[in-house]
Amino acid sequence: MLRDIFKKSALLKSVEKDEGTDAIGLLCKRMSERETWNAEFREVAEELALILKQEKYYFFEGDPYRYGLTRIGESYLINVSDKQRGHLEKYRGLKIRLVCIGSGRFKRSYASKLV
Repeated sequence: MLRDIFKKSALLKSVEKDEGTDAIGLLCKRMSERETWNAEFREVAEELALILKQEKYYFFEGDPYRYGLTRIGESYLINVSDKQRGHLEKYRGLKIRLVCIGSGRFKRSYASKLV
């Protein structure tokens, strides 16, 4: 499904699964293994947000259909298009890690940083 979303989007030119072995990557993997949302995973999500803040990630809200990440803790490595506009414009032509850190009815919260 994710690949289908990105094929329709002219925003991003390539996507790779994030196999990160750093603290952020490990927390994202742990979050992806969950089947239900409970107190344990709320704590993991808070820890993830804290580490992202310490690592000086760029935080923004966006449309899940535009960015392709819908579940909290999902993370991908993305080569941003040279023609990118909007929140990821400052990463034109560069590779970033994009992490979904919050969900709402119509928007998701994301964090991004150069890899």
